[in-house]
Amino acid sequence: MKVLAVVPARGGSKGIVGKNIRPFCGLPLIAHTLLYSQMCTSIDRLVVSTDDRAIADVARGYNAEVMMRSAHLAQDSTPVWDVIKDVLARAEQAHFGLYTHVVLFEPTSPARVPNGVEDGLAIMRNRSDADGVIAVAKHSFNPYWNAFTKDGKDGFLEYLIPDGANKYQRQQVPDVFHHSGDFYIWTTEFIRNNPKGYQAGKFIGYETPVTQAFSFDTIEEFEWAEKLVQAGLIKLPHQDKIWDASKAVPL
Repeated sequence: MKVLAVVPARGGSKGIVGKNIRPFCGLPLIAHTLLYSQMCTSIDRLVVSTDDRAIADVARGYNAEVMMRSAHLAQDSTPVWDVIKDVLARAEQAHFGLYTHVVLFEPTSPARVPNGVEDGLAIMRNRSDADGVIAVAKHSFNPYWNAFTKDGKDGFLEYLIPDGANKYQRQQVPDVFHHSGDFYIWTTEFIRNNPKGYQAGKFIGYETPVTQAFSFDTIEEFEWAEKLVQAGLIKLPHQDKIWDASKAVPL
């Protein structure tokens, strides 16, 4: 097993300006992902893909390798799948070797499970029939009986899942999960042969606590998560490294 980890960190965030290097609990946001990735002993190579010089400088300050991406891979509409393929191709070409698996870390999910990636890679070692492992969290708002559309006849509410109208207890509906943002693992064979992205494939879910399954699209989400960490309600897996790491790059 040879593992490449990719951290996609585009500049120009519109929801939160400068999101990827905005201070979160004393460190640039992306630093939390880089510190976590350095704890994963099964990762052979870590690459930050960015179009932004400031992000690149911060990443290098935390001993991360950086690949500057071209403009056509740095658009609002650019699928992350295209970025992954680009990093994989360039990494293999530069080192004349093939990787067996790719791990994707999103920098907007700093509160990861300590051993999650190592557990996920262990699953992949034992499941040759799987295309990947995706970290998921149980959805607290089960759409089977809680989700509606306004597209019903005459403007009335309509169940998003029609069978939800026949369910009266939570025990009657299956658990529903969403991406937790912790990590995604795929075989490189799947990446090379699947142009559609990670929506289609045979994936195993790795369940993580819902309390730690947050990512940031708004400043309110960002600040609320920071307060939870500062209050000690959520502990970051690399928390003991934060003090020393905060000296690595001037903010």
